[in-house]
Amino acid sequence: MTEDDLLAAILAAPDDDGPRLVYADWLQEQGDLRGEFIETAILAETLPDGDPRRDACRDRLNAMWRDEGERWAATLGSQITWKRGLVGWLGMERRHAQAGAAILRGTCLRDLQLNEPFGADDVTRLVAMLPHMRLTKLFTGFGVARDEIRRLLASPALAGLRIADVFVEGGADAIVEAAVRLPLLEELVVRGGGPSDAAAHAIATSATLSAVFLDYGGITWTGAAAMLRAPSLRSLRLRRHALAAGIEAFLAAPGLERLETLGLAANALDADAIRAIVHAPALAGLPELSLADIPLPAASPAAVDPSPFLRQRLTLELDGGSLGLEADIWYDQGFAIGSSWKGEPAPDLAARFHVVVTGAPNY
Repeated sequence: MTEDDLLAAILAAPDDDGPRLVYADWLQEQGDLRGEFIETAILAETLPDGDPRRDACRDRLNAMWRDEGERWAATLGSQITWKRGLVGWLGMERRHAQAGAAILRGTCLRDLQLNEPFGADDVTRLVAMLPHMRLTKLFTGFGVARDEIRRLLASPALAGLRIADVFVEGGADAIVEAAVRLPLLEELVVRGGGPSDAAAHAIATSATLSAVFLDYGGITWTGAAAMLRAPSLRSLRLRRHALAAGIEAFLAAPGLERLETLGLAANALDADAIRAIVHAPALAGLPELSLADIPLPAASPAAVDPSPFLRQRLTLELDGGSLGLEADIWYDQGFAIGSSWKGEPAPDLAARFHVVVTGAPNY
């Protein structure tokens, strides 16, 4: 078999160590240190924690990387992570797309992050490279247009994608509608773009989505209730939306009892809405609730603590201000450069809940 045949076998079975070990043997026969690197990396992952051989493997991997790592990573640069002996994560820049698929030879990318704005030509090149990857996770940052993200998500080469995390400046509904067509997608994060109830109804059609985070849009309680129709949904986070009137429809919706995480940070919820949430019988077993960045007094501990339904040791996210903590402002040469909260939540609240303090004081 040629090296190309061996690399093709790895891409054909990216989760199988067998083809990687065959390739490692071949490399060692050629006197290439990468063979030992792959073999040692796989062994390190298979050994249990506490096994002294695991530390020995890591020491050997670090030694090989010190000797050869710069040469091995020369074409891709430093924004990479190795997984089982091959590059598995890449922080992609436009220069990578311009270089084309040849730059990916000898990698098995499972996780891709776009670190720069990608224009239409860059995305065209990237789409052509996708068949040479085996992505399960895609992250697009600022500067990739809505239609270009849709083009990426429509690629047949992303049929195995399980996590999509995208930033969009507008047209989030179209992005969500494209994402829910991915047959294995389990987690969807859409930052910005104004998702509306149309996005919520698209999510309701997904049989595979278990976690959804939608930030900064116009989703209502009616839309939130619709998303609960997605049978696998266990985590729902809605940040900065139009969650005002109509909470009763959400709290009565089938599927609410399946949630393990409910995030409602930075929504304009009043005290009545908070009390309705924490007194909902369907949320009696909820492990995690986020009420961070909600203006006082709605998210004050008094609105939460009397609930007869919230389980013991619930992970509860609250803004430090609503907990009555003191602001700690950091100064450098007379200028405020940062802030945090000083102090601890009240003992009775801390005894009942696992309280996570979020946010930072204004300065």
